[in-house]
Parts: sequence; structure tokens; C-alpha cells
Amino acid sequence: MQSRTNSHIMGFFALLLLITVVAISVDRLKQSQDTRKEASVVCPQEMPICEDGSLGTRAADCTPICGAPGNLAPTVSLQPVSPGPYYLYNFYNYEVDPPTVDNIRYKVNFSSPRSRDAIQLTFAIPDSAEIDDIGFTANVGISVVKTQDILLGNVREITLSFSGIAALWTNAETPIDLGVFRARPTKLGEFIAQLPQAKNPFVSIRAGSQAIPLNILPSLELSMVLEPGDDTYYVLSYSVKNVNPIRDVYMGLVSLELKKSSGTSLILDSTGMLGLVHSNESVPFSIRISRLLEVGDELIVHFKPSTTEINALPETGILRITPALLNQLHAQIFYDLTLEGSIASSVNPNFPVEYELEIHNASQVPAKNVVLDISSSQLGVTVVPALTGFLQSLCKRTGLPVAVTLRCTFAEIGVVPPLLFHALGVQPGNVSLHHTLTVLGNPERETNTANNSLVLTTVMNQPTPATFRTADIWPVGNPDRKVDISDYAELARHFNERGAAGWIPADIQPDGWIDLSDYSILVNQFSPTGYN
Repeated sequence: MQSRTNSHIMGFFALLLLITVVAISVDRLKQSQDTRKEASVVCPQEMPICEDGSLGTRAADCTPICGAPGNLAPTVSLQPVSPGPYYLYNFYNYEVDPPTVDNIRYKVNFSSPRSRDAIQLTFAIPDSAEIDDIGFTANVGISVVKTQDILLGNVREITLSFSGIAALWTNAETPIDLGVFRARPTKLGEFIAQLPQAKNPFVSIRAGSQAIPLNILPSLELSMVLEPGDDTYYVLSYSVKNVNPIRDVYMGLVSLELKKSSGTSLILDSTGMLGLVHSNESVPFSIRISRLLEVGDELIVHFKPSTTEINALPETGILRITPALLNQLHAQIFYDLTLEGSIASSVNPNFPVEYELEIHNASQVPAKNVVLDISSSQLGVTVVPALTGFLQSLCKRTGLPVAVTLRCTFAEIGVVPPLLFHALGVQPGNVSLHHTLTVLGNPERETNTANNSLVLTTVMNQPTPATFRTADIWPVGNPDRKVDISDYAELARHFNERGAAGWIPADIQPDGWIDLSDYSILVNQFSPTGYN
């Protein structure tokens, strides 16, 4: 009985051992089969694109594995290529030629903490700009497709899908230049392209996009130069250039305004319409100004467009009077002239009254348009240039005021050579010759008028009565009752000769010498028209 019991116990343990060995063998066989099965699964080579657009990984059974979108979101920045302002030329006819500005461009930069191949971005643009051209120039290696272009209220939304990014990705710190987003508005104001965060939930939008002002650029450029005038204080010269590259501009000059430093204003000139100014053409103009300017004054040229142009701005050109400009102008505008002259204290009635006159200019520049008037204290006196030449061409005797016997007009006085005049018709006694300098058209330009007048006085001797004049030596032995050039020639023929007193007729003062004493007598007795 005892041996049978032991036999039963041993059999139970043997059976238990057999069951354990079989179970282990089955588990190992199953593991081997699973390993062979896993080795036979081939996953796709392309990495899975996660919900946020990034590239994920795969599990052993090829199931996609993605990270947390919030921690691995890429960053996108939108930066204007040129911050502006952008310009639109004025003087367009919107009905005929809708204006446009050059494309406004934004550079799109992308950075990601890990490699990814695609991203989708939605841009928002205010429709008030009335865009007529929207596009994207992708960088090399980047592909872009527009998947949406809709108008929601007053905002236009454009959605672009980018791919091919992974090949350009190097690390999380190096941004990728996706390309340039462009848009071309046709109206002026503030333009801004945005990447709204609400429309781009899987990207982080970096601050950087900004408003770009759109301004009107004048079609006309105005250049102004202030110079001294000939018969006025100043001449404002200016030129108008049409820099509008497309259209001719029909413009009008309204007025020239002088705005004084005190705040008062007055209109100096109103010219009327300029007419048509062609594209890239310059048209010169000038306006004379007869008022003295002061530091702080402003000369303002006002333009207005023709009535056929729509939405055009008035043009204004301003020239401010500075101390340096005024000093430079006044050095050229104001003069300091002086008259000097000489005349003999007495003159022989047989000779014309000859005198010399000089005009000195102490100004920094030549004095322009200066008039010399000559008058006499005796009626009937005529003053003429003593020599032919430049002076004779500048002087006239007709069409003058009654008191003026001669007027000489100088276009410019710098250094003037001595001037020689003859006064004819002078009667015996005192005679005064009056000379006055005046700046034509603007006498106030002469700063030292005390030196602009000169009076030369002489005494005309009484004629010497004589029945015979000792200087009447020609023809020798048969005087012709004239003392003229023939008698002078006879005296000159024997000049400096010596003999006995009165030895020949040329020894007019009979002292034996033919010299200046004889010449002096001949000059005093000179009477080419004869004597009684």
C-alpha cells in the first residue's frame, strides 16, 4: 500500500514537469513566429506628415508617431523687403488710366525645430487696397500652390501650400527663405499683409510684418533759383520737370506768394496756365520780384492741376530766404558808384570845352543798367563824346528830358576807362556841367548816392579882339586871316629851331626860339573859321 502511494506521487510530478516543458516550447515557438512575421513587414519610405504639417516617425508596425504640436511648431516671419513708403504719381485720370504702384513685397522666412517637408500658410490682405496682382516667387527648391483665394468681409485671404522644405532644412536655428510674397495695390493709404494666428494654428507667427504707407509722389519736380534782376531787385528762375514716367501733365501756375517772416502774405504774380508738360520734359520760367526780401521770408510757387485730372494734389514749391542767400544776393544787387572829373579853370573861346570824367565801381560785382545824364547851367550848350568809339555808341542826344543834353547808358559797369567829353556852344562867363548816375529801373540799388553827382565848373574867356593875329603865319608873307592847322604845321616844321629875335614868322613871340611859348600863343589865337 505504501509503495503504491509513492508511485502515484512520482507520476504526478512527472506529468507536471511534462506540462511545463510543453508550455515553454509553445511560447518560444510563438515568439519565433512573431519575429519572423515582424521581419516580413516593410513600412513606406516617406515619413508621415503630422497634423501640424511636420514630419513624424513610424512604429515597428508602421504606425505614425508625431510629437506634441505646441512644442514642435515651426515659426514663420513676414518682413517687408522695402519698408516704404511706396509712391503713386499724381495727375492720373482714373477713368482712362488706372494707376498702380510697384509690387509691395514681403519676404517669408521659415524655421522649424525638426525637419519637415510641407507647410500651409494663409495670408490676409485688406481689400480696401484694391489689389490687382497677387503672387509668390518661391525660392529655389521650394514648390508653392495657391489652394484658396476668397474675400471675407473686407479682408482677402490667400492660402498657399509649400513643399520641398525638408531638402533645405539643416537645423532648428537656421531659417529657410521660402520666397517673396507680392501684392500690388491701386489705392493709396496704409497697406499691410498679415499671417493671422487664427488662420495658421500650427505655426508660430513672429512679429515682423508691418504697415507700409502708400503716398502720392508729385508728377512735377520744381527747382528754384533766386538771382539779381536787371531792372528789379530779384528774378526767381525755376524749371518744372514732369517726372511722371507714363503720362503728360496739363498744369497751371496759380501764383507766386511772398510770405513774410512777420506772418503776412501777398501775391506777387499770377501768370495763368502753363499748358501741357510732357513726360520727362523740363520747362523753364522766371518771375521778376521788385520787393526787398528779408531773412525768414518764403517765396512760394503754387500750382494746380487741370480740372480734367482726378484725385490730384496741388503742387507747391517753397524757397526760404536764409542769411547766407540774402548776403550773396545783396552783394550782387547793390552798388557803390562814384563820379570824378577834371576841367580847366578857364577856357579859350576859340576851342571846345574839353573835360575828363571817370566812373568808379566799388561793388563786388559789375553794376548793371546804369545811366549817366549830363546837363548844363547855360542854355544851348551841347555835350558830345570827344572821340569816336564805344562811348559814342552808348550816348544819345535825342528824345531826352529838356534839361538833359546827353544821356549815356551802360549795360554793365566794372572798370570804365576815363571818358572824354566836349561841351559845345558855351558862352563867355561861368558855366557848370552837371553829371548824375542812376541805376535804371531801380535807383534804390545805389547805396551811396552822395557820390553819384558831380558838377564841373569853368570860365569861358571873352574873345580877344584883334585886327591881326601874330600866329597867322601861313601862307608865309600872305596870311589868310585864319589860325588853323596850316599855321600849326608851319610852327611844327621849325619847332626847336633858333635864330635872331623875330627871324621867321614861326617865332611868334620874338625871342629867337621856336618853342612852347610860340605854341601857346598859336593855341590862344586858334581860329580855324577866321577872324576879323
